[in-house]
Amino acid sequence: MKKYLVLALIFASACAHELPPPVYAPPPQATVCRSERAPLQAATFNAGLIPSGQKYVAERTPFVANALARVDADVMCVQELWTDESRDAVIAASGLPYDQVFFADTVGKGPRTSEPVCTASMLSGLRRCADSHCTGKGLDTGKCVTSSCEGDLISLYLFHRKCLHALVVNAPGKTAVADMANASMRKNALVRAFDGRNGVLLLSKYPITDRQVIMLPSTGANRVALVGRVQVPGMSAPVEVACTHLSSPLSKLDPWQSGAHEWPEEQAMQYRKITDVLAKRAGGRPAIFLGDMNFGARHGETVEGVYEENMQLLREKGFTLPAASQEPPMYSQSNRNTFRKNDGPFLTRMLDQIQVRDPKGGDALHPECARRILEEPVTVVVSGEGGVETNLSDHYGVLQSFWPEADPSVIVPAKKEEAPPAAPPPAAPTTVAASELQAVSAAAEPAPECGPAAAAQAETDVTIVTP
Repeated sequence: MKKYLVLALIFASACAHELPPPVYAPPPQATVCRSERAPLQAATFNAGLIPSGQKYVAERTPFVANALARVDADVMCVQELWTDESRDAVIAASGLPYDQVFFADTVGKGPRTSEPVCTASMLSGLRRCADSHCTGKGLDTGKCVTSSCEGDLISLYLFHRKCLHALVVNAPGKTAVADMANASMRKNALVRAFDGRNGVLLLSKYPITDRQVIMLPSTGANRVALVGRVQVPGMSAPVEVACTHLSSPLSKLDPWQSGAHEWPEEQAMQYRKITDVLAKRAGGRPAIFLGDMNFGARHGETVEGVYEENMQLLREKGFTLPAASQEPPMYSQSNRNTFRKNDGPFLTRMLDQIQVRDPKGGDALHPECARRILEEPVTVVVSGEGGVETNLSDHYGVLQSFWPEADPSVIVPAKKEEAPPAAPPPAAPTTVAASELQAVSAAAEPAPECGPAAAAQAETDVTIVTP
């Protein structure tokens, strides 16, 4: 029964399932990484800074911020910065100016209840249990309730499931069951974790232009994609970049807010929405899609498949995952990580992905080498425990190298000495259907050059695409 209803009041990582043979298995290729730096390097990292969901969040935050600042990437997608403090710490450590930092403020956005979904009588048993076993547990209260009050959670699951949904969503970041309960007993209550935050951040060595925020259909947490255009030196045309964190299943609960019946279906809805916009914006130009997809292909004996049926989406939408063909197999999670450590067989997953769409014609992006980054443990000082060795996150980062190549079919005539260079034609604006868009005007105040406040101001200069 416990395995059936591990109704954690936190966000859990995606669970592996037994599935048919691999659906995405490109021919393996031995990995050769050049010694020189690639002209374009893209990175993704799930920071795992989940209040009440992971250990040592406050202690790890400065280590994560400083480590990310040292990553030599031209574009980098970071997920699970679920608090303003963690996001601002990463932005500050990066030292990047406002036009190279992109996030979406979604606080307060999302579905709300018309009437309270929980009552005091529904929650009386759970509150008595929590008072007896989980007082003083701080951000570990949700975990404590899960392990100590299983019977009360099962009762909610069977008889008051909407109330349980609200508790699951309201738990992260709260330190007392009373706070979780009170948030679930209000009218017009936001049914979104972290007060509607989405935890996603896009950083770039070059300005991010033509910004677009795609609000995704999702359950429990706001999910977004940050889409922008980056002009990389050495390439004749800019690259379209999308950064996201697709849905992770909430234990054994099915999705209840997106219209999907199962978690892979919700992920597929999100993936298609993002890649449709990304492909339309890119046209014949290359596009890079980064983030924690929460699905992945099986590879060899050690890389587990997770919702592997969704790997078919890459073929459907014209994207490839270069790291999937690497030998030895590439992975971004392992059971040797301090957050998942066990002594069983070595098992891994490849959820953190850098996908590429490179249509024929125009510049080409040749992916050559994917590396794991941010995998070395650090020692943090924890009150009451002293120095504790821990990984930065329960995920490792991934860095993918690309070598651009100009389109050989484009012949550029030699210019005569006396002829001045021709002015380029004005770029046509990229749009999506007017019914889907809401323009958000840029702030009128002069923009600060860098830091969290500057990034917040730059974030207003975007287009919002809603579900």
